[in-house]
Amino acid sequence: GKLLTNRKKVALGSRPISLSKFQSKGSTLIFAGTDRPTVIYSSGYKLLYSNVNQREVTSMVSFNAEEFPDCLALASEEDLTIGTINEIQKLHIRSHPLGEQPRRICHQ
Repeated sequence: GKLLTNRKKVALGSRPISLSKFQSKGSTLIFAGTDRPTVIYSSGYKLLYSNVNQREVTSMVSFNAEEFPDCLALASEEDLTIGTINEIQKLHIRSHPLGEQPRRICHQ
């Protein structure tokens, strides 16, 4: 296996986190269940983080049935959701030097 050596602090929410290891499409991933659920995976020698479009997930388990292949069951205090992980898309980033510390981000 790969050995990740660089340490990095990442805020994954403001509540306690439950970490669950799972398999999806032949890859091993980690699900961080919290108020901002996140899937953690590696690419090369880097850890990458992908937000989940579900709020307040307290528990996650792999779920594989004939009607729901390669799925996850996500539980919150109010509901249970069964879903899949989409293929992870590359994020295209373009840097613009500002010459000063940014204070706000505005968009239309």
